[in-house]
Amino acid sequence: MSETIRKPDDLSTWWGPLRQAYEAMGRSGWPMQGAEPETVENFQAWLDALGIDHFRAQKKNGDVGELCRPYNPVAAQKAGYSVLVPPAHLWPWAGLVLLVADSIRKSLGRSVTCRNLWRPASYNDLVATSKKSDHLDACAVDLDFTTEDERILAEGVARGIDRAVPELEMSLGVGKKTLHVGVLSMKGRRMWTYGEPWMGKKPWPKYPNAKPLA
Repeated sequence: MSETIRKPDDLSTWWGPLRQAYEAMGRSGWPMQGAEPETVENFQAWLDALGIDHFRAQKKNGDVGELCRPYNPVAAQKAGYSVLVPPAHLWPWAGLVLLVADSIRKSLGRSVTCRNLWRPASYNDLVATSKKSDHLDACAVDLDFTTEDERILAEGVARGIDRAVPELEMSLGVGKKTLHVGVLSMKGRRMWTYGEPWMGKKPWPKYPNAKPLA
């Protein structure tokens, strides 16, 4: 399996939807992608240019931040990775979903941890059930919360963004204390739960018939 689903030449095809979604999020554009080597430092510079405040590829002390630090370092080492910097052609998707995540974090006003952003295929095969995960494209994040109440609040913010900015074609996966948030997935706009007993095993229907949040 290739390391990514989207290829560098796909950017021209997706430029229109990406620009439309960025403009809908209040950004007129984004820094030129692919101009610098794919390093933690350069990825962080990209995020700084976009105004991402709460999630970091590189901590201010120089250590690797949560966005590039494997959640399962043992599996990542087996796959040949010690840090996870997305390929440069995926940075626009990563930037877009992180703008959404940053908005959720700002609205919540509490600590939120990003467990996953980009996963290369070799690492994804070891840790995920889906072989076509949105994380292969860096267009989704898994956000972890301290309490279920915080997740509920964050879910409300995410749904509000989805209603306000339909151009994002948001995908939303809900767990008890976790939230998968994706944008412009190649699998389309959809919603699901992770099947915990507290929610029942039947997944939520796909949009547009998903239960709206009051």
